[in-house]
Amino acid sequence: MKVKISHTVDLEAVPGEVDKLFSAAQTLMKELEFLAETVAPTAEAPHNTVQSIDQMRQILYDIDLALQDCQSIMIDYQTTIAAETVKHLDASLGSAEEHASG
Repeated sequence: MKVKISHTVDLEAVPGEVDKLFSAAQTLMKELEFLAETVAPTAEAPHNTVQSIDQMRQILYDIDLALQDCQSIMIDYQTTIAAETVKHLDASLGSAEEHASG
């Protein structure tokens, strides 16, 4: 069973945390590639083929979840950075207007 977890980090640490998740996805991709190269569908061992394909599908699912998490986190990060930029610009403009009218 898969569950979502969350933890709090500084805004600057977000890209590094996403990099860790992405690295885990890359490791799974390498595992998937290895399985894809070694699976050999044969009439003599169909059970092994079925097991290998099932394992590959489970890895694909795990890769998709990891990439989905990376994407979701980076979208939120991008939104937060944009909001902070607007906030700083608004503060700068307000300060400039005060100096101009003062």
